[in-house]
Amino acid sequence: MSLKNAHKGKLLAAALILATFMVVAQASDQQSPLTDKERQLADQINQYRQENDLSALPITNSLTKVARAHIGDLNLYHPDTETYGTGSCNRHSWSSHGAWTAVCYTGSAQSSQMWNKPREITESYDGNGYEIACWNSREITPSAAMDEWKGSSDHSNTILQKGIFTGTIWQAMGVGIDGNYAVVWFGKDVDPAGLVPTQRATDYPDVKCAFACLTLSPKKPEYAQGEPVQFVLKKVAPGSANLEGAYYGIEKKNNGEWSLYNSVDPEHWHFNTPVIEYGSGTKIINWDQSHAGDPYNRAPIGSYRMKFYAPNAFEGFIAAEFTIA
Repeated sequence: MSLKNAHKGKLLAAALILATFMVVAQASDQQSPLTDKERQLADQINQYRQENDLSALPITNSLTKVARAHIGDLNLYHPDTETYGTGSCNRHSWSSHGAWTAVCYTGSAQSSQMWNKPREITESYDGNGYEIACWNSREITPSAAMDEWKGSSDHSNTILQKGIFTGTIWQAMGVGIDGNYAVVWFGKDVDPAGLVPTQRATDYPDVKCAFACLTLSPKKPEYAQGEPVQFVLKKVAPGSANLEGAYYGIEKKNNGEWSLYNSVDPEHWHFNTPVIEYGSGTKIINWDQSHAGDPYNRAPIGSYRMKFYAPNAFEGFIAAEFTIA
């Protein structure tokens, strides 16, 4: 074997090892389906976002792994002190009884120790994590958690990407709720470990997916001017969805408000195959940034979202946010 071919062989072997590691790493972050309370909490978070003209967030494996780990730690060891958050350590604290760095969280000085938890706990998620957390003297409910978070400007701003998170686009969310605590984790990066699996309809006949079990997300969160924007449409539970007559609009955020930037004609835009099946892959939607009357055929820098309508599959719309920079 020549030196050149030997070098190629080493590169190929290294690539295969890396690919195998990535598969194993992501597999280790796979989570069981959401419990009823977790699902209700996730639904209420997304409902609150949609009431404020924000898209629903995907519930992902890595961040749910972090959320569940923190719920277990809080309920078992109470690192927020035995006074349940009224002492010096608040509910973002972690004990020394796990495979993570212990922290008595008292304020912004410990922020980086929160942000780093996905990297400490998961094998897949390399981005920062941002948490909201609450405690109740009784067993906590999703509604009680949401009432507390809606009533707190800091927590509400985190959910709605306002305040210090203005301009932020969440790409992933993890939920945990059990005992006296509820936590939700947000991430700016797409979760390589994917979505938390949905319960099988045969096992849970009362469980129904919103929006025909379809999810929509940008292939990446940021695009250059003039670069085609790609969206990924997935069916995340068994069954099929009819996309015949589907259409979309592109909205731009101006002064905190969404306004229509561009739209497609539902009479002339359609998928080649109008039905999407669970497990059959994804559908890609491309937007070339064109806009009527724009001589440069490119959208200006800013925050955007696609609102996707499929009247034969579900009522309302699903949305995906992205930026052009």
